[in-house]
This record gives sequence, structure tokens and C-alpha cells, in this order.
Amino acid sequence: MQKKITREAVLGLYDLHNDSEAGKSLDWIANVIADSLEADVDSVRELIIKERFSTR
Repeated sequence: MQKKITREAVLGLYDLHNDSEAGKSLDWIANVIADSLEADVDSVRELIIKERFSTR
């Protein structure tokens, strides 16, 4: 069963990994975050893309 993830948890971990893991792909970072939060990797990836890469 997948745990419910929060926007703040995902984006906080994304910012941490994005800063410290230079050269790592979005998929790699999303997998690491999903593993650490015991969450669905597709949900994590979609949230990151929506919040960090979409134009507003």
C-alpha cells in the first residue's frame, strides 16, 4: 500500500537532492524520493514536474 505523500515532503527532498546530486536525472531523483517516502514513483515525478517545471 502506498503512503500518502505531501507536496512539502516531496519538494523539500527534491530541492535537497537536486542541489547535492549534480548531474543526476529527474527520474533518478524521483526514484530516490519515492523509495524514501514509500510512495509511487509516478506520483512523485508528476508532482515535481508540476511544481518545479511547469510555467505559470
